[in-house]
Formats: sequence, C-alpha cells, structure tokens
Amino acid sequence: MKMPGCVKGMFVKLIEIGEGARGKSN
Repeated sequence: MKMPGCVKGMFVKLIEIGEGARGKSN
C-alpha cells in the first residue's frame, strides 16, 4: 500500500501528537 508524501506526513504528525499527548502532559 503506497501513500502520497503529504498523506504520510499527516499520518506521522497525527501519531506524534497522539503519543505526545499520551506520554507527557503539557
């Protein structure tokens, strides 16, 4: 399954935000 770069970037950003929210509370 291939994804365009912009979609993959969005996905990575979502995952990073999710992990950040879970791991550390700002």
